[in-house]
Amino acid sequence: MFGLVADDVTGANATAARVAARTGIPGRVVLDPGTWTAPAATDDADPLAAAADAEPSLHVVPTHSRTVEPAEARRRVRTAFLGLRRRGCRRFGKRIDSTLRGNLGAELAGALDALPGHLAVVVAAFPASGRATVAGRLRIHGVPLLDTEAARDPVTPVTDDDVARLLVAQSGLDVRYLPPGPAGYGDDLPERLARLHGAGVRAVVLDATTDDDVETLAALVARAPVPVLAVDPGPFFAAWLAHQPEVGAAGAGTRTPPAPAAATTPPPLRERGPWLVVAGSLTTLTDRQLAALCRRWPVARLRAPLDQLLADPEGCAATLLPAVNAALERWGLAVVETDRRQVLGGTQTGGSVSGGAAQRVAHALGRMAAQLTERLPPLAGLVLTGGDTAAAVATALGAGGLRITSELAPLVAGGSLEGGRRSGLAVITKGGLVGDDHLLIRLLEHRVGRADPATAPSHAGEGADRSDPRARAGSSDPGAGPVPGRLTTEVQGR
Repeated sequence: MFGLVADDVTGANATAARVAARTGIPGRVVLDPGTWTAPAATDDADPLAAAADAEPSLHVVPTHSRTVEPAEARRRVRTAFLGLRRRGCRRFGKRIDSTLRGNLGAELAGALDALPGHLAVVVAAFPASGRATVAGRLRIHGVPLLDTEAARDPVTPVTDDDVARLLVAQSGLDVRYLPPGPAGYGDDLPERLARLHGAGVRAVVLDATTDDDVETLAALVARAPVPVLAVDPGPFFAAWLAHQPEVGAAGAGTRTPPAPAAATTPPPLRERGPWLVVAGSLTTLTDRQLAALCRRWPVARLRAPLDQLLADPEGCAATLLPAVNAALERWGLAVVETDRRQVLGGTQTGGSVSGGAAQRVAHALGRMAAQLTERLPPLAGLVLTGGDTAAAVATALGAGGLRITSELAPLVAGGSLEGGRRSGLAVITKGGLVGDDHLLIRLLEHRVGRADPATAPSHAGEGADRSDPRARAGSSDPGAGPVPGRLTTEVQGR
């Protein structure tokens, strides 16, 4: 049994999706870390510990620690790894953000607190998503990280693109950068890692610029004669697992997963039907993706005033329900989002928000989206963008976990809710800095279908005044400001 700890849910899902694509092993993402971090009564009574010798399985614990204080992040990660060990996991990974946001060093220290004999091997690259490390520094689509949107993230801005230096500054650990030779990393890498481990080094940073680089590193590191903690945004961990003897020759023989299906072939997830997009990410990339989506399908971008959302999420859901249902009936698609301008203090870009405030907004958005999901006709699925948002929506629906079965694009996961009031409902999750402007269109192009009017609930006397154009999906004035006490909409590409 394999264990992975991630700092947020979308990252956890993305790595589980990569593992499923690379090895065929589905992943279970636990939404409440307490269910895994609490000590089991006895090892014999714990079915997960008994499963350690059964078929290979991946269990993922998101610690929701990207925006908390470093000491708390370290504690959460240490506790999560101890829980995974106690329940029978034998090989471990630590998922880090693909743009180095969050408490990377503190969380690495927490992981190694729980795994004192392990050497952390850090490969911060995700080449299929444009993330590459060159001379120990992260570049995004060839651009230095500090010149990208990640450096200006409104919640967790990045201040250094030198991976080893960043980890040392945040953890105080002995972290070394090991550069490749002229021909890359060679067959001596396993022994070099062993020597560094023997000298007391806790973590080693390696470069990768291509998928082949990641595959080569995974095969070499799998031969290291020391226990390894794989630290990366996902592809290195997945490839490293594929080279473990428990996975077998089939996994090791499968190279990098194929590119997502072409636009003419719908990727498998579920049948066509109505989809609800819930966007809590505050990034400008998410804003552009939603704008493109609403040009493809001319639906309103529905928002609740921030003060009302925080005070009464369920009431906001009742207000938005007629407009959401109308969009699903007409287009098979509805979009509900955080009001970025209000959250960021009146500006669309350049603002900032504390981690605690961002989580409060995500929690309220999750409760509102869950109410909508439960009161709408049956949905084909949910698209959840932003790690806090994905966790909040799933938790508000009572789900205990997410079963991740497919990788729909780099850093985009497909799966379903486990448990709760909508168990089995399909979900697609992505981070706020994932993909290009048209990613959401590609994800939904072959999945969106109109809701069946026969299954639509009656909204007579409920929620917003339908005579108000701002309360009808697809018919709001994009230039109008919000109406006090009413929902806010934005229409793109009319």
